[in-house]
Amino acid sequence: MPEYQYRAVDEAGRNISGTMTSVSVVSLEANLQKSGYWLLEAKERGASVIAGAFESRGANSSKRVRGSVKRRELIDFCQQVSSLLEAGVTLLETLKTLSGDADNPYFKQVLEDISAKIESGEHIYVAMSEHPKVFAVQMVSMVKAGEQSGTLPSSFNELALYLEWLEGLISDIRQATIYPATILVVLMLFVTVLYSFVVPKFVTLLSNMKVALPLPTLVVMIVSDIFSKYWWLIAIMAVTVPILVRIMRKRSGGFAYAWDKMKISLPVFGEMNKMFAISRFTHNFATLFRAGIPILQALDLCNNLVGNKVMEKALEDAKFDVEAGMMMSDTFRNHSIFPPMVLRMLAVGEATSDIGNSLDNVSKHYNQEIPRRLKKVFGIMEPAILLVLIGIVGFTALAIFMPILSIYSNIGG
Repeated sequence: MPEYQYRAVDEAGRNISGTMTSVSVVSLEANLQKSGYWLLEAKERGASVIAGAFESRGANSSKRVRGSVKRRELIDFCQQVSSLLEAGVTLLETLKTLSGDADNPYFKQVLEDISAKIESGEHIYVAMSEHPKVFAVQMVSMVKAGEQSGTLPSSFNELALYLEWLEGLISDIRQATIYPATILVVLMLFVTVLYSFVVPKFVTLLSNMKVALPLPTLVVMIVSDIFSKYWWLIAIMAVTVPILVRIMRKRSGGFAYAWDKMKISLPVFGEMNKMFAISRFTHNFATLFRAGIPILQALDLCNNLVGNKVMEKALEDAKFDVEAGMMMSDTFRNHSIFPPMVLRMLAVGEATSDIGNSLDNVSKHYNQEIPRRLKKVFGIMEPAILLVLIGIVGFTALAIFMPILSIYSNIGG
């Protein structure tokens, strides 16, 4: 193993120099970085060529690409890694090939960095963990389990299937909600414009008539007065309230828990939110368990993947109970978010030592049920929103024309 003379710099900008035995300059640089130093230059003892690793990479670092990686790119990446490894291609060659073929400059840069770290002797899961923006904790854990158990191709295949499932679920939700959401936004804009700019003109006309006004007309006048004076405040609230809720969910655990509990308690939509959380838990847990990750670690990883604080609290409690010797099905019974079907399937899985397949069957059930329920709910919402729109327009028209008709009838009488 060659010995290198090197010069490096620490975070404070102080220069240090010394000698170190390493496989390559890349490995030397990685070892120095672990100690908090950045390599400036290095040369192998007896060699005349200086390897300015940090300087050359520093030049590249000024050109570092910023960006993001789409889920579809990750799916293709996992599928290709699994296929190439199954075909007998080494992991390093696989990553170099995929980095060379990557169209996304940012993803290409990430894969090149992972390849360099693997070449210096780093484990792939460690290299992946240094890019949390691209590779989630769950992905890293599954790759770690696959690398340690010698089933890396299978782990990447499982990841591809999981990401494909997630992409399909999000696509179903987006497809089912985009039309009614558009109608709802249009309805809100229509009502705002109607009561802020159109109705006030009729209200002025009716006020000048100095006649007794019926109750519907008085209601419309009050609403119109509020909209015409405070439409800007309503617009600001429509934008800021969702942002404030998001900020509060991140900063306040109590608020986040109360908000998510409210979401699963809503009529109609509450059951759907609960189904989403259960589907994410069962699918993620089954995927992690099949990859060879222990139950306690799988519960811990699922805690950040279910997207609901009530479910996260249940999983956190379950982790401590299971660690104390309790069965998962028994501890889940203490939490109402888990329906009887999940508890029964989990109990069967524990009895047969096949928890992964049992929860996978539950996940498959919800994968079929969620799209059906979405289409049903939003299929009802579309005509309901239109009926609300017709009702608002009809009530407003009635309120405006009632006093006018009353005046004409009095004149005719």
